[in-house]
Amino acid sequence: MLFRSPFALATLVSIAIVLVAPFMGQLQSYLRRSMSTRAYVLLFGVGVLIAIAAAVVYALARIRDGRRWRLALLGLALVCGGAYMWVNGTPYPEVNAVERVHFVEYGLIAFLFYRAWRPAGDLSMIVLPLLAAFTVGTCDEWLQWFIPVRVGEVHDVFMNLAAIVCGLLFACALQPVTRFAWRPS
Repeated sequence: MLFRSPFALATLVSIAIVLVAPFMGQLQSYLRRSMSTRAYVLLFGVGVLIAIAAAVVYALARIRDGRRWRLALLGLALVCGGAYMWVNGTPYPEVNAVERVHFVEYGLIAFLFYRAWRPAGDLSMIVLPLLAAFTVGTCDEWLQWFIPVRVGEVHDVFMNLAAIVCGLLFACALQPVTRFAWRPS
């Protein structure tokens, strides 16, 4: 019953991501000790690629009408995400692999909040998910300042914002509105 509300689902996923974040550092340390750097990078890289590929395949199967502009939005989301990761990549593959997980997490959060506010059919269906997801990302990084083995980073806040924008582009491509008003209702 609780998951019937798209807003409740978006909120619960957001809370889960923030509350699990402190333990991710321990998981990463364990994985780094347990496997080679190459295997570690492959684990995260392949996981992110599978998640993105699954989302794209799902979107391609669902997009039937208005294909041109919806596929353009989908492509724009992929290009923007790829460009951001390429431009802001570090010389350390293990860091890059873990940072790409942010795109899956915050793209998903943006998508879920978009679904919650989509029925509004006005500008709030873009602005409110952006603000909600950005707040989650900021809280996630803020909380990490209080965890001894983690450090919140402004770099990650902006990476989360880029992921949120990509997630909103994906959401608009997958579930466009039939009517749109610039003024909030």
